[in-house]
Amino acid sequence: MVIQLTSRSILNVLFRHRRLFSATMGLTVALATLYCATATRIYRSEAALVIKFAKQDRANGPDVAIAAQTTERREVINTNIRLLTSVDLLSKLVGDAELLTIYPELSGYPGGASARRERAIDQLMHDVKVTAGRDSDVIELSLDNPNAEVAASTLSRLIRLFVDRQTQLYRGLQSTLVEQQTTDARQRLDQSQRNLDDFIKTFGISSYDDERSALLKLEMDTRAALGQQQSKLGEALGRRDAAKTMLGSLKPEIPLSNENDRYHAVDDARTRLADLTARSAELRNYQPNSPTAQAMETQISSARAELAAAARLPEARLRTGPNPVYQQVQGDLNHTEQDIKGAQGAISPLETQLQQIDDRLRALNTHQGEFHALTLQRETDEESYRTFLQRADDARVVDALNNQNVTAAAMLQAPTIPERPALPRVPLILGLSLLIGVLLGGGGSFAAELLDQTFSLPDQLEPALGLPVLASIRRV
Repeated sequence: MVIQLTSRSILNVLFRHRRLFSATMGLTVALATLYCATATRIYRSEAALVIKFAKQDRANGPDVAIAAQTTERREVINTNIRLLTSVDLLSKLVGDAELLTIYPELSGYPGGASARRERAIDQLMHDVKVTAGRDSDVIELSLDNPNAEVAASTLSRLIRLFVDRQTQLYRGLQSTLVEQQTTDARQRLDQSQRNLDDFIKTFGISSYDDERSALLKLEMDTRAALGQQQSKLGEALGRRDAAKTMLGSLKPEIPLSNENDRYHAVDDARTRLADLTARSAELRNYQPNSPTAQAMETQISSARAELAAAARLPEARLRTGPNPVYQQVQGDLNHTEQDIKGAQGAISPLETQLQQIDDRLRALNTHQGEFHALTLQRETDEESYRTFLQRADDARVVDALNNQNVTAAAMLQAPTIPERPALPRVPLILGLSLLIGVLLGGGGSFAAELLDQTFSLPDQLEPALGLPVLASIRRV
């Protein structure tokens, strides 16, 4: 029969097959209830251990120390968990005297004592559960047993055996191992230090960054000084060319005359003529033909003749001498030549020094990678050596504690005596049985409806007959 997945159809199916649905669900719940009533009560005793660790050295940086500490703690926790669930430890726990106390039902187990021991160990591996958080130092333990007191006492004895076993295993072993690792780390540090020292001696690089900074500053100062000297040289060469050009246009000697004597006679004649002219002006009241006026005219004529004669001194009295301008330019040229030699003498060592600086910088750049690699290796080996030194101190402390039967594992929670059974979980089982009963009852009801050839709803006729339903009658 075709079933339409509507709420009306589903309720109709469940109502029509209500007896099957109720019987299936009731049977499932009854079986679950019977199991809960007849199953053996299992009690779970719980305890907790905390593993104490020594403080880590953070001198090399907190991030490195925390990462190493986390990895080491996880390894130690996992080792302790494996030790708690080891076959040797469980075998000691189920000794001949304790086996029947823990599992009295094995008294009639076939195969003898050896078979009973193996069966008890297998059962313990199933009953003992050990867990730890990812980043936690706490180990949680639990042990299941039909007897609550036996579960607590067995778990207590397991913890004591674990502590004794841990003390025996780590007594002297950790210290010896860490001391060997410390020695190896020291040898690696010495070798890396020798490699770095040999490199420094070969290439003379002690502090790469400091030397490079000093060389760059020296290069900048040297280039500035070289630029100044080259500028001075250029200026001196320009002055020398100008001086040579000027000397080419000048004569070493020039003609010199008796200009002082000549000008002295002219001045005297001009002064005498001026006096006579002034005196002649005073004689204007005299008649021109008077003896006084004629005498004055005669003197004036004589003064004029003397002035003309002084102005016409002969050239034979001129002489030649050194040209002062030529001498001054020649002196400037000599000073310029000295400046040129001084600038050239300063430029040569500056260029040599600059070339040496460039060569040294190229050498530093060439060996930069090797120097940093050797330095990093030395620093890494030094950090490793410091870490192993700290671990060696911690190992000696642990050995001292182990020799005094003091372990790093401490009881955080003693084994508890449970009051209520952990198994079976009655609420969970009953809830699941109810859910399973509903699913099985519903499935059986739908299966019965599919196998039924009768029609219970008008909606089922239309798909089957292909005709519309006009009316329906419940009973005839």
